[in-house]
Amino acid sequence: MHLVKILEGDSPIILTQPHGGTYIPSNILSKYNDIGLKMSDTDWHINRVYEGLIERVSIVEALFSRYVIDPNRDPSGKSLYRGLNNTELCPTKDFLGQPIYKDGMSPDEEEIKKRLQNFHSIYHIAVSEQIQRIKKIYGFALLFDCHSIRSKLPFLFEGELPHLNLGTNNSSTCDLKIEKLAVELSSKISGYKFVLNDHFKGGWT
Repeated sequence: MHLVKILEGDSPIILTQPHGGTYIPSNILSKYNDIGLKMSDTDWHINRVYEGLIERVSIVEALFSRYVIDPNRDPSGKSLYRGLNNTELCPTKDFLGQPIYKDGMSPDEEEIKKRLQNFHSIYHIAVSEQIQRIKKIYGFALLFDCHSIRSKLPFLFEGELPHLNLGTNNSSTCDLKIEKLAVELSSKISGYKFVLNDHFKGGWT
């Protein structure tokens, strides 16, 4: 089973899609309850949303479910949003705060270490390889992390999320010129609300 799907382009842009996968090994699948088996927090069809949007772009797509392990979480298990409800590195509850495992079957520390090695690291190695490949061509790479999420999730966010949620970790992950351009383009899209770096009213997960 391939855990990561890679499309190599020659544009300076790389699209990463960490949460669109649905593969769960049978030994892990048997541990989920009916809520977990639904995999409701998958970024459904995220690959189709971005398909053909940018010419010659590179894409790194995780094929395993975020319920196995979330490749967008710190491998140390550090909380993504301090002081707020979160889902863990290996989620034990869904975005509504409901448990996804059968009683007593949540992953222990040893199991989490295995998933880090067998899933999380494989994804990040693939992303790193594409970044290095593109940097050899251009001297730089632009990585855009692609997500989708339900608009109302009171366990995680207040109110209703805007249509477009831009995240630059408070302007630390890209040049301010890029951030400014993204905001300008988003503001010109008629009929859609957007927000930048606002985890309370529209953060990205």
